[in-house]
Amino acid sequence: MNQLFKAWHKERKQMSWEFGLNPTKITFDDLTNEIACEKLDFDEHDWNMTILQSTGVPDKNGEQAFNGDLIMSNTYGYPMEVRWDEDAAYFYCHDHRGGEEDHLSMQEVRESEIIGSINSNPDMLSR
Repeated sequence: MNQLFKAWHKERKQMSWEFGLNPTKITFDDLTNEIACEKLDFDEHDWNMTILQSTGVPDKNGEQAFNGDLIMSNTYGYPMEVRWDEDAAYFYCHDHRGGEEDHLSMQEVRESEIIGSINSNPDMLSR
């Protein structure tokens, strides 16, 4: 089974795959083929977690990429962050050296290797 979500615990500074995401909050309408998800506010429970969603795209080693993962770009030779663009509704690779507008295709993930997470290794972007 593919893991769809994981969580970064801010106080413990560790990743967790067991955080109690309640699937009953996600609904599917057979008539309209629409999926609805009630926005989950984890801070109200004082869980102090950041929820990260799977992109559905594996890296070159077959490891599932999540929002917030860092890859070592095979094309450019330096780290990039996997991000979600809320307005355009897609995942992309963010090139911190190219400016805020530099969105690279998720194909970059397929050809590169996941080396960490922006949550646990933010200093990797300065390499």
